[in-house]
Amino acid sequence: MSPLLNRARAALWPPYTEFWGLSIGAQEIVACQLRRQAGTWQVATVNAETTPLCIYKEAPAADAVQQLAPVIARVAAGVAGKCIPLSVVIPDPAVSMAILELDTLPKTAADREALARWHLQKVGSPNTTLACVAQDLGMSDGKHLLLASAVSRVWLDGLLGACHAANVVPTLWQSAIAYRYNRFQEQLLRKGQDGALLTIDSASWALLLWDQSGRARHLRSRWRGPASGNEAETIAVEAERAVRAYAHGGRGRRLGTVHFIGESDVANRVAALLEARMQNACARLSPLSGMEMADGVSLASADAALAITAALENEG
Repeated sequence: MSPLLNRARAALWPPYTEFWGLSIGAQEIVACQLRRQAGTWQVATVNAETTPLCIYKEAPAADAVQQLAPVIARVAAGVAGKCIPLSVVIPDPAVSMAILELDTLPKTAADREALARWHLQKVGSPNTTLACVAQDLGMSDGKHLLLASAVSRVWLDGLLGACHAANVVPTLWQSAIAYRYNRFQEQLLRKGQDGALLTIDSASWALLLWDQSGRARHLRSRWRGPASGNEAETIAVEAERAVRAYAHGGRGRRLGTVHFIGESDVANRVAALLEARMQNACARLSPLSGMEMADGVSLASADAALAITAALENEG
């Protein structure tokens, strides 16, 4: 594009200085507003409410849209009816994901999507209609890598309907791990070796492993159950087994650091256990690094940092 057209575009569509993130969790719905001021990000508002029904873990109630729309309208009132970038984040266990290693890659996008849907329904959602996408990750060790991801179609339609009823228009939908991987990509890929990212949220946890080229190779996510004395040990053992299986599953794989996001007591215990069991450092990542808080803004909500991370996605 010519300099003249670039100037015209900037005049007609100036860069956004305000971004929103909306976290629709299993237990809480959170909206945050970010503002860009003098090169610094400021968290201007954070609003949160408990969800009026159980989301994702069971079939939605017939009036799910009617129950969720007022909550979304209240927490995201500042973006309702406005043309402002809004990123929606949903918990990792609500998204079925797999990395398929194929001898031959289906030629068309429709065929790749059909294969992804067939695989995900076979391994985890046989009785659920899925909204599915498939992404070609290239080749590794002579195999084509296909990233398959899907969500329940009935829940996706319900959440979209609730946003529409609340006069809120999302510009992007992704799982929590995707936003976080994008947010910290420079740190995660700095050493040019295989890597791991473990996240622990209020209602779920997830583990992402990637190869030296930054391509996802394994994703595991789980809902957290009722609080118990051995929850941290259970998460640490399952994460350790997945990391060791990955590291021993291919020639030349070297994984020295587990990157970690989580601030709860359980999260701190998991990090300590992993460091002791694996002799690997747990590098803590803070979603709030580089952020300023506006006066009166509270981050008491468990998923506030996740909504902030989602809001940053549209900035690029």
